[in-house]
This record gives sequence, structure tokens and C-alpha cells, in this order.
Amino acid sequence: MSILASTPLHETNTFAESDWQAPGFCGLQISGVLSGSPFSGTCHPAELGVMPLVRPLEYAEVMRFERQAPVPVLLSPSQRYLLLKTLVVEMRQYVPSISVFGLRLFGPDFNVQLPRELLASDVFITHAPQDLLPALLDSGTRNVVLVHHGLRADPIERGENELVIWALMLSPESREGIESFLSNSVVLRALARRRVRPILREELARLSEIAQIAIQSVEVCGSVG
Repeated sequence: MSILASTPLHETNTFAESDWQAPGFCGLQISGVLSGSPFSGTCHPAELGVMPLVRPLEYAEVMRFERQAPVPVLLSPSQRYLLLKTLVVEMRQYVPSISVFGLRLFGPDFNVQLPRELLASDVFITHAPQDLLPALLDSGTRNVVLVHHGLRADPIERGENELVIWALMLSPESREGIESFLSNSVVLRALARRRVRPILREELARLSEIAQIAIQSVEVCGSVG
């Protein structure tokens, strides 16, 4: 049985009571693909760097770094940081009980400063936020948010512009805030192929696998209202 078949997907902005009360329920996954800038109507510098290339061979070597991808580059490096900062700020606003954020970042972008919200003591920046989970579970930490993304800000980067958010080990009082976040988030409005699904405790060890299935299994584009 596939992971998706074992736990139904919900294409709505709220969970049913049965989802929150289901045996083994420990959180939810929100996934989608960035379909446009969440910062429309504002101007941002392109931040395109130029390497000091001189000889034809140097240009040829640099071209080898570019990755052919069917998805466009929709964000500049600072906009990518702004999107992640906005996500953290929104989740703090709607769910004040969140104790830890784990965010995927590839490393600092040259000449672009990280926002202070991403440098807070309860925000962990890592290549693989899922790897934080065992230690957090062992410590009994509740209300954990992990964020995976493949938001491309340069043609040499990998990624399909995917964004996956896990809100895990949720306490009962966080329900109202989570549902408000699902309904009102500026970041989530910019996602096409948006899906929300419950996560069971038995699935925690397979978050990466679940995320890939959630993104790749949806063929019909369209944001969920």
C-alpha cells in the first residue's frame, strides 16, 4: 500500500474533527509548488552576480553549471529569504506555541544578509531539517515546524520550486491557530497544487519520502482556495 493510499489527502484549508482525533495523529503536512511571487506589486533588485570571466574556455566551463529545469526562477536570493522569513513570522503570529523551526537553506547567498527572524535562537538552519526530528522527539519537544524547499533563485540551483511545511507534535490548543494560518497565509496563497494531509507518528521517519510523493503525484495545477 502506498503512503498516499494509507493516509488520505485533503484539498481543503481545514481538517475535519476526525483528522485531529485520529489514533496516531501527530501533525500535518502542507505542500505545494510556487506559482508566482508572493510579493507582487513590489520591486526587488535582481541581484545577478557576474563572474570575472575573460577567456572563451572560462565561459564554457561556467555554462556547465547551469541545470536544465522545467520550472522558472521566480525569486531573487533576498526574496527567497523574505519568503522564509514571512513564513516564520506568520506561523509565530497564528501559532504562538511553536517551539522550534527547522528551515532548509543551502548556505548563505553572497552579498545577501539573512533576516534576523531566521537567526533567532529557536530557528535552526540546515540542509536537512528532517534530521533534527529524532533529537526533538527524544527531548519531548512539542509544536515543531520543519520546512523543506527547492525554491530556485539561480539557474545553477536544483529544485522544482517546491515548498513543504510540517507542523508536528501539535498540542490540542494549536488547532485554531493552524487553521487560521491555512486560511490567511500570504505565502500559502502563492502555492499551486496545494495539499494538506495529516501525518501519523508512524510516518515521522519517512518525511522526505512523503514530501516527494506529495509533490510529484499531483498533475493538475491550481491553487486550493
